[in-house]
This record gives sequence, C-alpha cells and structure tokens, in this order.
Amino acid sequence: MGNAQRGRGGARRLAGGPHAPSRDRRALQSHRGDASLNQPVGVDARRAALTILRDVRDGRPFDAALGSAIEGLPDADRRLAHELAGGVLRTQDSLDDRLARLIRLGWDSVSPALRDLLRVGAYQLLHLDRIPPHAAVSTSVDLAREIAGKAPAGFVNAVLRRLGREATPTPSVASADPVASLARAHSHPEWLVAGWVARFGADDTEALLRWNNGRPPLVLQAAREDLTAVRERLDAAGVDSTAAPFGAGLVVETTRPGELPGYAA
Repeated sequence: MGNAQRGRGGARRLAGGPHAPSRDRRALQSHRGDASLNQPVGVDARRAALTILRDVRDGRPFDAALGSAIEGLPDADRRLAHELAGGVLRTQDSLDDRLARLIRLGWDSVSPALRDLLRVGAYQLLHLDRIPPHAAVSTSVDLAREIAGKAPAGFVNAVLRRLGREATPTPSVASADPVASLARAHSHPEWLVAGWVARFGADDTEALLRWNNGRPPLVLQAAREDLTAVRERLDAAGVDSTAAPFGAGLVVETTRPGELPGYAA
C-alpha cells in the first residue's frame, strides 16, 4: 500500500485497491509488544482489533485470533480490542453502507486494511457512546499513518470526521422498504428480517435486531459444583459475576475465560 496514486480523471485515490501488498501486515506486527514506543492512549487496543479482523478474514477462528492479538495488553485494552473486533464483525454490513456513501471513488477503491480501519473508527462513532468522537478519529488517523502513510491518514481523517457529523440513527422502519432497510441498517440477511417482520412487526423486529447485535455476555454453568461455590471461587479470584437473567448460570466480564478458576478442571 503506498501513499497515493492517480485515479481516473486525475482524481487521487488510495493506492493498492483491494489487492494491496502486505505493508499493512508488517506495520501491525512491527509495533506489537513494544512498550518503549510513545503511542497515543488507546492505539494498542485498536491495533489489536485490526490484527484480529485481519486474521479472521484470513480464515483464523475468532477466539484464536483474539487470544494472540491481546496477549500482553492491559485488561482495559483487552476488553476494548474484543469489543471493537466483535462489534465490527457483527455490524459490518451497516458500517460499510454508511462509509461507502462518503467515499467518492467507491468502497472498492479502499484497500482491505484501510477498510477495516475505517470500520473500527465508524463502530466507535456509531455504537460506543463512551468513547469521545475525537478519540475515535485521532487514534484511527494515527494507525492509518502508521500502516499506510500520510495521504491515507488524511483520507481516514476526512471520512471519519464527516461520518461523525452525520452520525444519526438510521431511519430504518420509516423506509419505503422496511425489510431491506432494517436488514442493511442492522447487518442481518433480508430473508431473516422478512420472516421476523411478518411475525413480530417492524418495530419489534428492529428492537430484536438491536438486541441481537449487542455484545454477547460470557455465561458460566457449573459442571460439578453448585453456583454458590463457583461464585465464591470467582470472588476469591477477583472476578465479578452476576446471576444470569435466565437459566442457572453466572455472567462474568472477562476476555480470558481460560484463566477463570476451574474453567478447564
């Protein structure tokens, strides 16, 4: 991936297109685990999310990609990387739809690495209220500069800033074609949305789609001891847990389930 090259009609476009070389891969790997680098706060988590997305697109299972990408990161960065990568994969269709409208040369003119970077930035702007918009944009620009150079970083900055200004809820149900609009807005297949709309109506279907795109909790079920004993072991290990809203289980907040007491016992 280079900085820029001429497109048709003299317009500048991002170099590399859909088959860009592996500079992005080398850039992501070269900074991993180097604590001496003076990186802006939050960049490591977002870099890890990009690594997870790249590995998943290369055919690696999500859990395996997550485990290796977040190794050595603080817990807060682990959780953010997990949220970003999982969130992008859950909502990719709607993210792509919103981003493609802002790119004059079309979504296909953007290299795979920058597409994922834009998705990570867009997911924060559209779905994570706790992250300030300026942080979502600035960390994305920092990573774009690291991965691809100055010109693509400027492109990422322009697209995400414009998206931030236009980041309003998609008026899905009010559309002339609510099934297609709901499917696009919430990254679900049209055949599934059509069935739900026929059964539940458009409003309840949208609520269901929003719920279905939420981050799934980790729920533990005891194999050989009662939940009270399991909860005591979790408390002793400093792991917070709450009773599951249905069934016999405990909801825990962790990105490392394999390290929970008794998990593999």
